[in-house]
Amino acid sequence: MRRPLLPTSVIPHAWSRSSSLVLYCSLAFNMLLIMGVFALRRKSSLTQPSLAQDPLDLHNRLQNAETSLLELKAQAQVVTASMDTLQDHLHPLPASQQVAARPWLTIGIPTFPRKEHRDYLTPTLSSLLEELPLDGSDPFFGRVQVLVMNNRPEAGAHPVFEALQKRIAEGNAEESFIAKARLYVSFLLNPGTVVDPAPDAPEPDDFNNPDNHPGREVRRQTCNLVALLEAAQPWAHHYMFMEDDFRVCPNTIRILHYVLRKAATVPGLRNWKGLRFSYGMAGIILRGSDMPLFTRFLRDSIARLPPDLIWLDWVFGRKAALRQALRNRPLAVYRYNLLDHIGTKSSFSVRVDRPSFPKCFDPMAEVWSIHTNERFQGKRCPNTDISPCKGTGSSEMWTQHPIEWPMDFPHDDADEELNSASNATIRIGP
Repeated sequence: MRRPLLPTSVIPHAWSRSSSLVLYCSLAFNMLLIMGVFALRRKSSLTQPSLAQDPLDLHNRLQNAETSLLELKAQAQVVTASMDTLQDHLHPLPASQQVAARPWLTIGIPTFPRKEHRDYLTPTLSSLLEELPLDGSDPFFGRVQVLVMNNRPEAGAHPVFEALQKRIAEGNAEESFIAKARLYVSFLLNPGTVVDPAPDAPEPDDFNNPDNHPGREVRRQTCNLVALLEAAQPWAHHYMFMEDDFRVCPNTIRILHYVLRKAATVPGLRNWKGLRFSYGMAGIILRGSDMPLFTRFLRDSIARLPPDLIWLDWVFGRKAALRQALRNRPLAVYRYNLLDHIGTKSSFSVRVDRPSFPKCFDPMAEVWSIHTNERFQGKRCPNTDISPCKGTGSSEMWTQHPIEWPMDFPHDDADEELNSASNATIRIGP
């Protein structure tokens, strides 16, 4: 099935402008070459009416024409090689629009309306944007892309999404949140191209479902994940799974950069198949090069399992389609949890009594809701901050000593803070 095109707001401005210049120059130099050929032929016809009567003269003229064409091509190559310099001087874009063509990190946030129109999305985005710079000299400037996909795209179905999108489009650009959102955030509508393959399947009994058959709403959730992954694939160098009711902990973006760079440097982690730094279907990073295979596997498994259990099949390479691609590739796990769950109104009504979820910087070795092999291996790796740690020796000294990041994020009453933040940032209705 053909992948839906992203809206133009997703396409980085610098990329689209550079492409336009390349196309313009290409056309211009093609015309230049054609005009050169016609000029040479016209000159030849005027000076030598009977070229066929002198083969040697014809040969010399053809050689001269070929030399002229080569010179024109060389000039075209010189100008094409100067494109980057030209675009800085021809109608330069404001700094806020000069972003990288391919982001270092793409963050995908699927969103849907909550009961009572509860606004979790605004605090989630606010926490992310606090991590991102407006200073063009910052190495993270323009290198992160946030894709927010509305999974109830009918008009009026998701008023929180619509109000926030309008606020960002019409708000005061002097406000940091507005300025950053315009630079880093793109709003998408689910195109509806990923459909439930088993719409008539009976609903499972949530209290007696040993095979973990997904119900209608769970299958719909997986369809939404596939749609977002397919939209993000052309742009993602690394893809981060996020949800609309998790806020990132302080320094998360810089910590993730450190962790990804470390994983790419130490021999035992270089070929990692995923990075886990939180729980559920949030706090996971995939390589962009692995996204097509994982997305296809997720799509093929919509009616088989819930998405978090499909992810475990990926982690363990349980299916034949995955074994060759994932053989001997580790799952990297960061020592600390970097996401804080703020959602109190679940989209699923059946929830058994359970322990509280971990807060910012709680140990990933103690997260109860993920598989044992997804937890940080604290006993085996007491002196590092990424597991597994076997074969993680590196000649680069910085990788041998964990960085102690500030961990002063308050374990506050997220629901109380959410109420005040929601009232202050968004208003629904007249």
